[in-house]
Amino acid sequence: MFLSRGNWGPSLLRWLKQHPCEVVYSDTENRRVETFPDYDLGIAFLYGHRIPPSEFGGRKVWVNFHSAPLPELRGSQVAYHAIMQHVPHFGASIHYMDPDLDTGELIEVLRFAIKPHHTAGDLVRRSHRLLLRLFRKHIPALLRGKVPSTPQGPGTYYSKSRLPVYVDLNEGQERLIRALTVHPLYNALVKVGGRSYRIIPEASH
Repeated sequence: MFLSRGNWGPSLLRWLKQHPCEVVYSDTENRRVETFPDYDLGIAFLYGHRIPPSEFGGRKVWVNFHSAPLPELRGSQVAYHAIMQHVPHFGASIHYMDPDLDTGELIEVLRFAIKPHHTAGDLVRRSHRLLLRLFRKHIPALLRGKVPSTPQGPGTYYSKSRLPVYVDLNEGQERLIRALTVHPLYNALVKVGGRSYRIIPEASH
């Protein structure tokens, strides 16, 4: 079984079908799957829904590709939380799944340092590249049987929530941005972590 989301799904599915296995079900549209055919190995690559607890146990095995290092960044919106919580590293993980979320035994975790200029988008893009590396490294062995893993230690779980849309500014900063904005000829700039961001108004009135 292969469940995924994002642009990587179709290409990974094609890659998977080149290996000695029968894909009995696949979904690259990130739809919630409730009814499962008979299978031995389930692969969740950035799949956005919970696997029912009834699918764990017996000969059924699930592995999950999680776009953050475990156990320190379990759950959702992890790139946002990594930056807001001053986490020093980001990365990618492959782990066996159990009925809880992001707590199963780890097969491998890759990490990289978060730099002051990194945005959440930077973290996500680099994490996804690492996930591709983990997929191609470990799936062939998983198709042949179970691979070594280690239990997770204590970690932090982040539930999905509504993230802020606006960044609060004080009155002086708001006035300065308005004074420097002659859109589209000129827009105020701010520097964050050594990187410049152009402030562009959503609409002109």
